Amino acid sequence: MNDKENKTAVLNSAGEEEYKGRLDLVNVAIADGVTEIGEGAFEGCKNLVSITIPDSVTEIGSMIFTDCESLTSVKLPCGIDVIRHLAFSGCKSLASINIPDSVKMIFTLAFANCKSLKSIKLPCGVTEICTGTFSCCEDLESINIPGSVTKIASAAFLGCKSLKSISLPEGVSKIGRGAFAFCESLENIVIPDSVTDIGIYAFKDCTSLDSITYKGKTYSYDEVDNLLEDINNRKAQ
Repeated sequence: MNDKENKTAVLNSAGEEEYKGRLDLVNVAIADGVTEIGEGAFEGCKNLVSITIPDSVTEIGSMIFTDCESLTSVKLPCGIDVIRHLAFSGCKSLASINIPDSVKMIFTLAFANCKSLKSIKLPCGVTEICTGTFSCCEDLESINIPGSVTKIASAAFLGCKSLKSISLPEGVSKIGRGAFAFCESLENIVIPDSVTDIGIYAFKDCTSLDSITYKGKTYSYDEVDNLLEDINNRKAQ
């Protein structure tokens, strides 16, 4: 049913692309008992501001909120274990989101181009930050990476212009190609001893980067190539 005055809607289903491109949806509550939100269900709903998803939902499809440019508030259910690819991509007004502890996997580009996202805390069960997950989150200032993470994939934080510092946990073994490229506010980073592979352009155009520390040795930004060479030499041994 709909409340035309407040433009709110209680939805009894959310199938694949069911509400794609709808401009009349502003505030949405999905009814208790719904168990699945289909792929692209709310894609392109440019006036959608808030949505509440009940705990009965255990499956959320890809691209569910892609390009929901006005979305500022979303409550995710406690039981989901994955956030699929492009789920919140292009949600330019989303400043914060609480990711349930049940989430074990966040797929590629899930939060790409969330330009207002300022901080995020990843659950302890997440083991990989996938390709482009937080790319072009231009306002992102801080992120809590749990000790369970072992891989930071290509372009994971590419273009995060406001990110000044990041703490990588011991146990991370790989930093992918361009992972922190164009993070122009990043000032320093300590790479854990567990890292054995850093991709090319991992710190490309990090123009504020003063130092990178790895295995007790500090490198300046101009010495990034030396760092990569040292790591590759260690791999060859």
